[in-house]
This record gives sequence, structure tokens and C-alpha cells, in this order.
Amino acid sequence: LKQTTSTNQNDGLPLDNDSLDNVMTQEDQSLDQQLAVLVQHRDDLLRTGVYTQQDTLIKELERRIQEVMKRKAKQ
Repeated sequence: LKQTTSTNQNDGLPLDNDSLDNVMTQEDQSLDQQLAVLVQHRDDLLRTGVYTQQDTLIKELERRIQEVMKRKAKQ
């Protein structure tokens, strides 16, 4: 099998398929981490009983959760 390579314009280093897969994996992990943090914050705040689904802060966390989920779906 021929392995395709391209050159990264920023540093001139060749990128092979494995490198590109690693970048995608890192992006996936980053989005997964962002999603986990947002969900954890939302759940923790709701669990306190001080916040409800109608609070602005919870709505903003929900918006950000949806945004990250959309970005994950595009990958």
C-alpha cells in the first residue's frame, strides 16, 4: 500500500495518514473532554437545587453542550 503524504505549510513537516489520524483522535478527545466538563458543571449545578433548567447559566451550559455535540457530529 502506498502511504500518502502531504506537507504542513506551517512547519514543512510531512504528514502521513497515521499523523492525520492522530490529529483527528486528539480533536475527538478534546471535544469529548469539553463535553464532559460542560455536562459535569451543568449536572453539579442542578444537583445543588439552587439552579433550575430555566436559569440563564444552565441555559448557557446547555447551548454550549449542543454546540460541542454539533462539532463532534461534523467530524
